[in-house]
Parts: sequence; structure tokens; C-alpha cells
Amino acid sequence: TGETALEAFRDIHDLAASCRFRDCRHLQEPGCAVREAVASGQLPQARYDSFQKLAAEREHQQRQQDARALLEQKRRAKVAGKALHSRLKEKGAK
Repeated sequence: TGETALEAFRDIHDLAASCRFRDCRHLQEPGCAVREAVASGQLPQARYDSFQKLAAEREHQQRQQDARALLEQKRRAKVAGKALHSRLKEKGAK
């Protein structure tokens, strides 16, 4: 999906190479070549809006995946903790 988005918005990614900051999100950062292209009419506003919408959706999806991974990690730790507690309790009873 990352490759598909890159190909679909190749023009914006090419413009982004000229941004002042490598991690520019093309929102409010100074020296953003993408927003400058929109302001000059080189890049249509609708195309920029579509790009930003897709970026927001991808960020949301990543946050959801991260949250699920954290919950799974907590679940595994809880199971391991209970198993350890049970094992220590068995050893203490002997």
C-alpha cells in the first residue's frame, strides 16, 4: 500500500524532495515545497487535499495497529506472569 501511494502521488513525493525538512508533513512546516507548489498553482489544491486525506488515513491505520500490538504484548505478559506465579506457587508448596 505504501508503494501504491508513492506511485499515485509521485508528483507530490518529487516536490517533497525540495522541502526544507526531511520529515515535512506538508501541513504547516516552513519551507514546504509542496505547499508552495499549491500556492503557486503548480499543484492543484484538490490533488493536495487527496494526498493529505490519504496520509491521515494511513497515520490512523498505523496508530490502530500500534494500539493492537501493545494490547497483545500486555496480554502475553499477563499470561506469562500468571504462569510464573503458578509455577512459583507449586514449587513453594513442595
